[in-house]
Amino acid sequence: MEWTAGRVAGVIIGAGGLWASLRAMQAMRAARAWPVVTGVVVARTTARVTAANLGARFAQHTPVVRYRYTVRGDTHECQTWFPAAVHNPPRGPHAWAARAAAAVPDLVRVHVNPAQPADAYLFPAPEWRIALAAGLSGVLLMAALLAAV
Repeated sequence: MEWTAGRVAGVIIGAGGLWASLRAMQAMRAARAWPVVTGVVVARTTARVTAANLGARFAQHTPVVRYRYTVRGDTHECQTWFPAAVHNPPRGPHAWAARAAAAVPDLVRVHVNPAQPADAYLFPAPEWRIALAAGLSGVLLMAALLAAV
């Protein structure tokens, strides 16, 4: 069994991707258990998002919904769509982002981090994306380990 540069890279990338995916899944499950309070939407807009390596030509937009909620007598404002530790905000064409922001009702269910009430989100992150990343990382890791067997 010879360890070529490709196999070593496959093991490192596969193991790193699997580790990161499993940590993200653990963080997402913890965030789903956060208590829920009722919040009020105070602003709806969109924001232009450009990937640093692609430039302005490939810019997308994300819906921005600013909401206010109260926990233990303290009022907070936030605009996090998904749990920040787990998932980036959704992105797409400007028209889609505007429709997505407009579709959020005036009263929202806000998931609040009990340890840090200023940390909150509106929607649970889609679990299938993290599961897909974990699966692909696992396949890459197994392929790299079994390549010369």
